[in-house]
Amino acid sequence: MLLLGASCAHEGGSPAATTGTTNPTRVPGLPALPFALAQSSPGFQRLYEGVRDALLETMPEVDASSEAAYRRYVEGDLVVWLEARGDALRAASRRADALDAGDDAERGIGHGLVAFLHEQTAEAVVLAPVPNEAADGARALRMWDAWRIRLAPVFVAATRHWRACAAALALPSPELALWKRRCDDEAAEARSSRADEGEPQPEDTSTEGPVEDPDGGAARQSE
Repeated sequence: MLLLGASCAHEGGSPAATTGTTNPTRVPGLPALPFALAQSSPGFQRLYEGVRDALLETMPEVDASSEAAYRRYVEGDLVVWLEARGDALRAASRRADALDAGDDAERGIGHGLVAFLHEQTAEAVVLAPVPNEAADGARALRMWDAWRIRLAPVFVAATRHWRACAAALALPSPELALWKRRCDDEAAEARSSRADEGEPQPEDTSTEGPVEDPDGGAARQSE
């Protein structure tokens, strides 16, 4: 239903199989780690595990059966999930920024992981269904636009981390080639998509704040 993992049509980006052969150091949708997680720094391990665990907590299924049901969903399940995901985003960003500047592999991949978490968070919300009554009308477009505006800081944060990944992996070893390609592609795509509209500054890259209800108002202000 939602595009969790669906934005990963890059080499090395297909989801890992859910079998006994699944690589435990590969986040579905991203290339595998080119090194053993247990041999990485404690800071990188905490970052990786935090991103992995956050992605497992997928957005609750949208109830778009009616406008009333959708409003209850937005004001209840969605805002709870966004608050928890906002905590995960902030923790991941702090951990990526704190990685050892002398270890380009960990720093680059760390920023790539955090970029992916931000991107998946925003896409899950923006691409979710709207109430059936509005699905074919102008209101649906207004609602989707409202979510895009609301989640714009999260997309901006994703761009920042993709660029940091690309910069850290500017001169990669061969085993980092897939990560470099992914980060380069994502950073270039972000530059292209923002070329004609300007790029907002990432003053707030969390999901806190008012959550838009179906009528465009604030459903709830996060604590």
